[in-house]
Amino acid sequence: MCTSITIKNKQDGVIIGRTEEFGMIYNNDIVILPKGFMMSKQIPFSNKNQEKSKYVIIAENVGGLFGEEMGMDDFLLDGFNSEGLAMSGLFFPQDNAVDVVEQLSDEDISIVNVGAMVLAQCKSIEEVITLIENINKKKLFKTQAKLGNINLGSGMICHFTITDRLGRNIILEPTIKGELKIIEGIGIMTNSPSYDFHLKSLGEYANVLAQPAAKNIMGTKSWGLAGGEALPSGTSPNARFIRAKYYQSIIQVPKEGIESIILMERIMNNFDILPGFAYINLPKEHMPINAVESGEGHLTAHTDHTIIKDLDNLTIYWKDWNNQTLRYINLNDYLNIEEVKKINMLSDNALKAVEIKL
Repeated sequence: MCTSITIKNKQDGVIIGRTEEFGMIYNNDIVILPKGFMMSKQIPFSNKNQEKSKYVIIAENVGGLFGEEMGMDDFLLDGFNSEGLAMSGLFFPQDNAVDVVEQLSDEDISIVNVGAMVLAQCKSIEEVITLIENINKKKLFKTQAKLGNINLGSGMICHFTITDRLGRNIILEPTIKGELKIIEGIGIMTNSPSYDFHLKSLGEYANVLAQPAAKNIMGTKSWGLAGGEALPSGTSPNARFIRAKYYQSIIQVPKEGIESIILMERIMNNFDILPGFAYINLPKEHMPINAVESGEGHLTAHTDHTIIKDLDNLTIYWKDWNNQTLRYINLNDYLNIEEVKKINMLSDNALKAVEIKL
């Protein structure tokens, strides 16, 4: 489960926030890949279908999330390139829409690699659309059923939200076998079902979304201010999608700089999921590697990371469940690197709390 929201500040700078809830013990990295890095289009460790990156990329990679066997530097979940083009991959289980094969051909492209491919090859939304349309003609977007003891298949599928520095947003979604559907987005993304479904569901809350001003619960001053009371609760993807749109609609547009980042952090805090609050029952044989279990056969998820991307300043911020201090890296400082640089996202060198003495 993940939630992604895009806002703009008063200088039209684009700020993107997202939460991550994997249901597995996380061990991700922030990685910087130099221009010219040989990017794989297949997961994992395949040299069949590689292409040099045209741009420097900073992103969160999978790291050891799915075990060491899947720990590629260019298996990317979230990030942007030196042109300010950003992507986020969010969990999207869709069994009937995915072409699952026993073995990828030399030309095939793993669906989970799409975000990394886009950052490596494109500098604009227009280029992304052209790239995806050309690949769709050949129906090359697939997923491998299994790798050793690791089940890949339709359960390891993402859909992607792609955003440029001007704030234009598109969604890439596997809804037809071998292809990705291209949808004009609204800067909001969660999980299944389809993006079209989420967009249609906003109509059920049109009155709430059209009246963002706080209103009184009972219409009397004694109750104080309140707003959004008709919004859906819970952690389902559709409930989070609708609430995310509401927050995007009601915010007071922030100034540039750190004010934008702090506002986004506070918005994303509203989508934190506590341990044990959301879970699914799974047979033992289907339990993922490194699963966080709560009781027998319960896969539970909580908010592992929050990531914020400032596309105007090419800066990525993150915090994790155990350390809520924001850390950041500015890509402008690394545009001329010649080798991969990375830091584990659990690096505990940031302050968790500061003691004040009087």
